[in-house]
Amino acid sequence: MIIALGFRLTGALLGIAAVAALIDFADTAMTLRRLPADTSAPVDVGTYGLAGLLHNGARGAGKVLSALLTGPGFWVVVILAIAAVAALLFAILLYLVGRGIGHHANWARIIAIMMSIGLATASCAILAALRGDQAPVAIALSLYTLWALIWRFD
Repeated sequence: MIIALGFRLTGALLGIAAVAALIDFADTAMTLRRLPADTSAPVDVGTYGLAGLLHNGARGAGKVLSALLTGPGFWVVVILAIAAVAALLFAILLYLVGRGIGHHANWARIIAIMMSIGLATASCAILAALRGDQAPVAIALSLYTLWALIWRFD
């Protein structure tokens, strides 16, 4: 029951975070698409002198940066939104596996074992590469999950 609860809770929390991120990325993408173009006329340098020259230079630099960053920025946000959708689908899978484990379904047990092996492998890689402090905890949790799913599954 602990393993089933862990999968369901992880799926629910990841799902909530993925939905929040997806809403934010969609809003950002729509905002980037609706940015108004700068249609103001340049300031007369003869009348305003150095202030007019600075204003026109800043306006030109702003147009260049806007052209360089708005297009690629939109595509980065779209890619992040796709990643949020993938995270949401993974969260749904986690939740369904947790429910399946709670009902003693063999398909859920097999998927959970594969996920736990992947988590243990990723945790070992993180421990080897980054020497992270939380990697031993993740390894211990995934090994406990494997033990419970393989040998203690009723």
